[in-house]
Amino acid sequence: MCIKYIIILWASLTTCLGSHFRGTVFSWRPKDNINEIEVLYRISWRRSGGYFCNESTISSGTVFSSGSLSCLKNCNGAIGVLNYLCTDFSETEDWTTGRGSFTYTFPSSNSYYEFGFTGGAWISLVTFGGGNWELRVKANLAPRTDTGRVNSAPQVDISPTVRLIHGCHHTIWIPVSDPDGDEVRCRWANSMLNECASICNAFTGAVLNETSCTVTFDAIGSIGYYGVAIQVEDFTPGSTTPLSSVPIQFLVYVYNITSGCNSIPEFLPPTRPDRDTVIVNQNGTFTDVIVARSRIPNTDIKEITTISPSGLSKSVLMPHPTIPGAWYIEVTWNPTQKFSNQTYVFCFSATDKSGLTSEQRCMSIVEKNDVNECDSIPCQNGGTCTNTLGSYLCNCSPGWTGKNCPDDINECDFDPCENGGNCTNEYGSYFCNCSLGWTGKNCSFDINECDTSPCKNDGTCINTDGSYFCKCSIGWDGTHCSDDIDECAYLPCEHGECSNTAGSYSCDCQIGWRGRSCADVQLEMILPLILLPLAILVLLIFALVKGITKIR
Repeated sequence: MCIKYIIILWASLTTCLGSHFRGTVFSWRPKDNINEIEVLYRISWRRSGGYFCNESTISSGTVFSSGSLSCLKNCNGAIGVLNYLCTDFSETEDWTTGRGSFTYTFPSSNSYYEFGFTGGAWISLVTFGGGNWELRVKANLAPRTDTGRVNSAPQVDISPTVRLIHGCHHTIWIPVSDPDGDEVRCRWANSMLNECASICNAFTGAVLNETSCTVTFDAIGSIGYYGVAIQVEDFTPGSTTPLSSVPIQFLVYVYNITSGCNSIPEFLPPTRPDRDTVIVNQNGTFTDVIVARSRIPNTDIKEITTISPSGLSKSVLMPHPTIPGAWYIEVTWNPTQKFSNQTYVFCFSATDKSGLTSEQRCMSIVEKNDVNECDSIPCQNGGTCTNTLGSYLCNCSPGWTGKNCPDDINECDFDPCENGGNCTNEYGSYFCNCSLGWTGKNCSFDINECDTSPCKNDGTCINTDGSYFCKCSIGWDGTHCSDDIDECAYLPCEHGECSNTAGSYSCDCQIGWRGRSCADVQLEMILPLILLPLAILVLLIFALVKGITKIR
């Protein structure tokens, strides 16, 4: 069995700082040389207690000093000075915080060390008063058996003060990440391991979920400040032995308010959600907008506080131009350290003028070293290339598909041709051979055949979907009214002979008949024929009567 060595580094503060301490975060990562590491930290102090910081201090790059770190095991003396640049401050909560780092090479005879930071004193606390602080970091600099590389410690961050309403149930998420992708767990700092001094077990009533790194707390105890001390550790899968251990210590302030648990300020779009992840190119710029509004009527937002990476700048607090009652800030950050796959934590909260503070939201900003794949023009057939972090995206021209748009889409598979049209696939497109009466790319438009005046002989054209029909004048028939109707076939002439004509007919009537169909009697023609026999008959009768008379 391999014997593991642990490095214990202990940093002692060289000057008395009174009750100014507001918490600290430590981490570390290996450098290029054997047993060389970079120690990273963020330290927070009382703003009104000698560590004053404002926007001018941040922009000017004023350096603050917080003492030095000293090694206790496998090395001797101070290993680095805790200088830092102020990154954030809160006027409402009276704290400043800043980040710093230094490199140190440990003796090559060992690979296991511990270091820490101690001093006095905390702000006056509800539990155990306001005593000294103590933090420890544990590091194993031997190459890992699973990767062959030296481990990197987890990264963790949070605001120096988390404000919670008295009488309410709260959940605090500890933002953690690991550069090696290891499993990260959180545990309470242990007084037996000299990890927490006066604030060991000081957050009474809180419950820590070690796997999710969340703390739940019913704020039903005393009003005031509570110290919180947690160790963050990374593990290989299934292991119970940590690869490293880093501390995070901060304050929880429980305050009383009469407006209720749901009265805290709210964040509004486009503010990012809690636990969001943003990827930023090493040569890129991170920009964001944080919008907040008080839930108390006629109450403005007083302050939006942030916990930022070094170099992040933010605007002054401004009233929102379009959202009534809302206030916002704009933030901008350009990665300065140029570490590929480095993760930074950015947290923010809002406080209104009634003293209510919103939830704290934290996001991870991942710095990537991106190559612009679009420079090689990977997209074919007219596709447009868009570079993304770590990859690229081709927006293909119509008719093409695939990662680089090399594949012709068979549009005919989607039956684009309507109304009985036949589809023919083409490179990058398709063609519809439309049925009669239809036109357009997809044969979706009806052709108005009446525009060409297809109906002859005064026929009336009526357009229909995909066709037309002709309403013919009397005497004509057929699709286009071009066929003369032979009316004689219907024997229209009752007393005469029928002759067909174009679009009509005529009747040659017999003597004594007239009219369109020879159905009308022609009296002037037949009356003599009737009267003459009658006259002859009368004369004959007269002669006969006269002859009989003479005989007598």
